[in-house]
Amino acid sequence: MAETITVPLSRLYEEGGTTFDEIEIKAPWRALYAQHGDPFAHMRLEDGTIFFQVLHAVVDDYLRELIVEPGFAKIGAISVPDAKLVEKALFDFFSKGDGVTPTTPLELSAEDMAGADPRRSN
Repeated sequence: MAETITVPLSRLYEEGGTTFDEIEIKAPWRALYAQHGDPFAHMRLEDGTIFFQVLHAVVDDYLRELIVEPGFAKIGAISVPDAKLVEKALFDFFSKGDGVTPTTPLELSAEDMAGADPRRSN
């Protein structure tokens, strides 16, 4: 069985006759990643500042496939803070390779500022 994680929510929700206070998410697989790519992008500004842009449509594409319980259709009314917990849990699956996610600050050296990719050693 695929790895799953359970995200505890801040409160009990009720949607369509289902009550839940946690969301179970299974790990994405390679073919799904090949179809959707990363759920976030990192971008470098001219001054070298790196920031992350969450790709919400891609996040939703993943969650449609990966939520085990209560089902994607049931989570539309969860609070923004709880939605961010679910996003972070999804991002954690992607950080297992390099540790870089929208919730991880990047430390930049002078070499990074000059254009090297800060996630990779040269």
